[in-house]
Amino acid sequence: MFKFIGVACVALVILCPFKDGSSVSDAAKNEIVQQIPYALDILAARHPIKVGLIRSLLNENGAMDSFVESFVRESMDHQQSPGIIDSYITYYSVMFNKDEVRSEMATSLEKEFGLND
Repeated sequence: MFKFIGVACVALVILCPFKDGSSVSDAAKNEIVQQIPYALDILAARHPIKVGLIRSLLNENGAMDSFVESFVRESMDHQQSPGIIDSYITYYSVMFNKDEVRSEMATSLEKEFGLND
């Protein structure tokens, strides 16, 4: 019985990322992209006027989110493809540390878009 549970857990750990993409690397990227709206909420809380102005200038629902999602996807695509072990580590670290990932993403976007100026 315990062997079956152990095998089931290992299978779950191995197969879980594939629900979000055709490869572990794609699943890790998709998991990161899913955190963008939360990171933008953190940015909006840190810089309500600047983020509010950007959103109102774009004057389209979801335009800022789409732009940031494209930016994050492109920056991940330009990086060297991680190995399978790195992809698993990234996937599970994002899954289990979402608050930290969201905060780090918000900080990175803050620097990238010069919101601290």
